[in-house]
Amino acid sequence: MSLFRLIKQERESLDEDELGSLVFRTREQYELNSFFEEYRNLNKIFSFIELLHSTYPEISYESIGRSSEGRELRVIKIQTKDSNRTKPIVFIDAGVHAREWISVTTALYIANKLVTLHNSDSSTKELLKEFDWYILPVVNPDGYEYTQTRVSVAFKQFTYVI
Repeated sequence: MSLFRLIKQERESLDEDELGSLVFRTREQYELNSFFEEYRNLNKIFSFIELLHSTYPEISYESIGRSSEGRELRVIKIQTKDSNRTKPIVFIDAGVHAREWISVTTALYIANKLVTLHNSDSSTKELLKEFDWYILPVVNPDGYEYTQTRVSVAFKQFTYVI
């Protein structure tokens, strides 16, 4: 049984200090990995981006505007400082349509893997060496938040009538 599966099963009965003692990594690494166990709302997505930024120096983020309802559009930038040259940019956008929850999670997963594997995986190291990465995980924060808070139950209970 994997450590993360064990933690998931026991999580409800443990307080945060006990949980931290089960993991041989830092608390930040656990939070980065456990983030992908379920779909998250916009506030938790922004908290995850901030955690990535505080944990890995390659990550920065900035607000590039606001939605029509005033929600922030936050782009993640992943850049290494190993050269003075201008590198091509890989731009990933996700969450264009309100119910595209998996695309949001996928974009964040890519960002997470780029920074967590860059020291141990030669292919990832090469990708960061050759490209700067800009990831906008939620293009449509108003629609995403709407489906997270108001209509998600309807989608889960959808049935076909023949």
